[in-house]
Amino acid sequence: ERALWLLTGGSLCSLQLSPLLTLSRAYMLPVLVPHLAVAPVAGASLPTATWRALHVDGALLVVDKGAGLLTVPGIGEAKADCLLSRLADAGHPEVGHAAHRLDRDTSGVLALGRTPAAH
Repeated sequence: ERALWLLTGGSLCSLQLSPLLTLSRAYMLPVLVPHLAVAPVAGASLPTATWRALHVDGALLVVDKGAGLLTVPGIGEAKADCLLSRLADAGHPEVGHAAHRLDRDTSGVLALGRTPAAH
């Protein structure tokens, strides 16, 4: 049966299973939302966050960054995992700088220079 989740301020208010049955906030229901997983350290990249290359040429790398992934490293070892470090691990160490960035919880497309002139 189709369920309707009602959220207010990030909290589950009610679950409507049918027009005749509504569970109130008093019922605790476990809900797993994969893209809202918890990072090992507050503000760090999520281990499950992804990226994929959309375009690669001699000067430019265009990637689709998933939500939950830092674009650049944060402060401290726990926040070293980011798009730039994952690109280096995947064979793109030349992309050491991001001219623009997306926040950790924002997904979208980034154009990254592969040469000093392209930066």
